[in-house]
Amino acid sequence: SAALFRRSGKVFGDLLGGGAQFLLALPNLLPVDGGEPLLVDGQPVGAIGVRGSTPDNDGAVARAGQSSLT
Repeated sequence: SAALFRRSGKVFGDLLGGGAQFLLALPNLLPVDGGEPLLVDGQPVGAIGVRGSTPDNDGAVARAGQSSLT
């Protein structure tokens, strides 16, 4: 999701929590914290995804990995 949509999974989770249920119709979308895009000069080159703990912990680990790579 993070690589495809160039946004953190948390962004979509927050939108979904705010009532944006149309997001459920998007294929390949995982609207939870823990997925972060990897961008170089604004262009996607991949993503990092973390699962296994709470969404807050997964997000923190993913963002730490993202910041160390970009």
